[in-house]
Amino acid sequence: MGSKRILFILIAIAILSLCLAWVSTGHFSFREWGSFLAVTGLGGVILSLGWRTMRSESLPGWLGWVMIGAVLFRLIVGVFWFTTLPRWGHGTDGELAGYVMSDAYYRDTAAWELAQSGKPLIEAFKDYRFVDQYGGFLFISSVVYRWLGGSSHKPLVMVVLSASLSGLSIPYLWGYTRRLWGDTAAQVAAWILFLYPEAVLLGSSQMREAFLMTFTCIALYGLLVYWQDRKLSGILGVVGVLLLCLPISPLFTLFLLGVVIAITLMLNRFQILKNWSTWLIFGCLMFVVVGGVWLLGDRFYPNGASNPITLIRDWLMYAAKWEERAAVIQSGWMDKIFQRSPDWM
Repeated sequence: MGSKRILFILIAIAILSLCLAWVSTGHFSFREWGSFLAVTGLGGVILSLGWRTMRSESLPGWLGWVMIGAVLFRLIVGVFWFTTLPRWGHGTDGELAGYVMSDAYYRDTAAWELAQSGKPLIEAFKDYRFVDQYGGFLFISSVVYRWLGGSSHKPLVMVVLSASLSGLSIPYLWGYTRRLWGDTAAQVAAWILFLYPEAVLLGSSQMREAFLMTFTCIALYGLLVYWQDRKLSGILGVVGVLLLCLPISPLFTLFLLGVVIAITLMLNRFQILKNWSTWLIFGCLMFVVVGGVWLLGDRFYPNGASNPITLIRDWLMYAAKWEERAAVIQSGWMDKIFQRSPDWM
């Protein structure tokens, strides 16, 4: 990368940060500008590193502009929510604060309060289940606010990261689709994700799903890199993504693991299922997963929610009792009892 291009990027980041700081506070402040400068720079580093990990794909120039355009598009939409909802929304606390999602409002506000409290940020996994049932994304938000948040709560700080991660999903989806179906399908997939309404909505708000969508694209791309090129970096990418997803959403991590396994089976044309050792490993994994959810699953649910294994057990128990009662009623004994009972009963 030439020095002129680097200088242009730095100037663009500085101007963008200045605009975001002005929109957030309504006035110029070096401290708030520095906050946005840091988080925007962090977003730029994430995009740059993500792009560099795919250099072997001979990435076309237009894809980089689509990625940057997606980030800016989501930022613009996020600024739109922040500036218009307090005026033209429904008057809820979240909308008055500039949040398009009520979940994002409660979690983001709690993250700012935790960041300013001086408490260890690990508390995000303990005492904040009412705003984040798992605690992972609350922890990430509180880390950002403690070190990069500035002197006041600015919701657009997390929007910068959400938009950056959302934009990063585009080259990974392009790479995954290109390896399976070619250049034309990959180009169509990139533009669809650029404009996909839910991706835009999540990328313009403080929601963990913007991160999880990108992590999914990275995992699927890494799986194909390992499968087709036998590169260790591919499988490391899959494992790394699963580890990142785990504190954010354990259930989503299990779902993503299932998707990875299913795609692996399809790529292998299910030949691996003919090996008895595969079934042994799969059985051991299922035993560990089911046992872990049974014993520790309640930790991942907010107060008032239930472990899914417990729900299944209770459903089976009550279903058996209902069947037993129905069998007694249909056996004729109830009719005989009522026939011999007094009329007043």
